[in-house]
Amino acid sequence: MLVSIILPNYNKEKYLAECLDSCLAQDKQVVKEIIVVDDHSTDRSWAILQEYQARHPIIKVFKNPKKGAQIARNFGLEQATGKYINWMDSDDVISADKVKAQVDLLEVLPPNSIAFCSIVEFQHHIEGVTVKVYPSWKNYPDPIDFLIEGWQSKDSMQVHRWLIPTTIANQLRWDESLLKNQDGLYCFQMVLAASALFFSEKGLVYHRIPQSKDANISLRTSVAAAQSELYVYQQYEKILEIRNAQKWRDALYMNYMSFLYRHTNRHPELAAKAKARIKALGFQKLAYKVSRFGDISSWLGFENTLRLRKVFKGY
Repeated sequence: MLVSIILPNYNKEKYLAECLDSCLAQDKQVVKEIIVVDDHSTDRSWAILQEYQARHPIIKVFKNPKKGAQIARNFGLEQATGKYINWMDSDDVISADKVKAQVDLLEVLPPNSIAFCSIVEFQHHIEGVTVKVYPSWKNYPDPIDFLIEGWQSKDSMQVHRWLIPTTIANQLRWDESLLKNQDGLYCFQMVLAASALFFSEKGLVYHRIPQSKDANISLRTSVAAAQSELYVYQQYEKILEIRNAQKWRDALYMNYMSFLYRHTNRHPELAAKAKARIKALGFQKLAYKVSRFGDISSWLGFENTLRLRKVFKGY
């Protein structure tokens, strides 16, 4: 038994059983433990976890010693004894072949290799979902190349897709100060620590789309959440210490443009900082080509199009 599955939980009583059942459906020969750290839920989550732990000794339940999802993840890692780490969220689901397929890959690959698989978003039921294939779903002998292709194609940076050697996971920590894009920063640091990335044709992660702003921190539009997001994009610039080529500057530029597209009208002070970073990267013109917005902005200009959007949509 080789794998520790780790998931934090907060008030996910509605989805918790489906998540745990998908973890329990993994190959019993490879999953050593399922570690759940409850972040002081106020619903029936704790009772559900106690019931599952009583019926399944492989499940180990803990209370977060402090408060916060990233603290819970770091605490869960401290309890892990497996050779590999599989992160999860308590409202997501993994296919029954996910972990075994990735273990089979990593057991014959060079040390410090990391495996990842397909991912699809869903709302209510996993049946009948359509999987969109991204160009970044392939092997990367040079793992850093995944970052540029993933950023350019808007591939998901959700860490549930990955199976990580514990030796690498122990070098990393979830940033406990972040309110948004924690997965992005963790994935970035993980890729930099890897010797190679390998895509598993088998296995699928079902990532649930949150249904309300209170359900998931990634939907929050507060200034603190936006500050966290901008901080992560600034951390991405460390890639230039390793690869200072124009294509990397282009990828970083698009990350900042995405930030401006979503936050300029709500948080102009943070938008100004993002624009300063764009200038520091050597870009003078703002252009964001996405759907109809890109078509209109090519005529009116990026900032005028944002003003027009605020008039009609309010943001």
